[in-house]
Amino acid sequence: MSPDLMSFFFVLAILLFVITVFFVVSFDVFNLIGKENQKYIRHWEQIAPQLAFEFNSVQGSESAANVLCALTGKVHQFNCRVLAEKVWKRDHPTTHTVRLEVDLPQPLNMDLNITHQGTEIPFFKFLKKKELALDDEFFDEHFCVQGRDAATVNQFLTVERKSTIYNTKQSIAPFGFEITDSMIVGGAFQKEGDLQQLIHVMKQLVAVAKILSDHPPEAEAPFWNSAP
Repeated sequence: MSPDLMSFFFVLAILLFVITVFFVVSFDVFNLIGKENQKYIRHWEQIAPQLAFEFNSVQGSESAANVLCALTGKVHQFNCRVLAEKVWKRDHPTTHTVRLEVDLPQPLNMDLNITHQGTEIPFFKFLKKKELALDDEFFDEHFCVQGRDAATVNQFLTVERKSTIYNTKQSIAPFGFEITDSMIVGGAFQKEGDLQQLIHVMKQLVAVAKILSDHPPEAEAPFWNSAP
């Protein structure tokens, strides 16, 4: 056998070895991801009934890199959701987010948006509506408020409403939250939701939704009335 032919087979053997190792490692990685996804899905399936919610959907499969679990239900007649997402990227650590949503029964129709001060990237603030100046320096210091009309928003944000919003911010940390015309949203980077924490945060967001929509207290929903 000529030296050139021997070199060719040697290079071919190395190439086949590298390809085989690559496929073996890839199989192990995706098999591990699949097992982690199953564990993640089971965790949220078990959380759902403990919240008196339904486990509605899982987007992705056991071998998919990303998984989204959606839990839906009602708290004092408000439609609520818990969205738990696991995102895996080859070159980045796996990220886990938990997002809680509470729908308002009627849109506020003010183009309202309230977020924590300092949570927006400065460049993107130029792409949004201008921050409104409120008749409350303390509230302005803690929240970025945007809307269609400053006078309307100032009138809407009564002392009671602002106190509830501020107290909620303090109470649910490390969860942050946002208020829009149609919903209250809370979110945090977390691997798995702690049941008692989820109950607490959801109740606080519902309290904000109640006071923003002048929603009367409900006598039903015994679980959420008795939950700590």
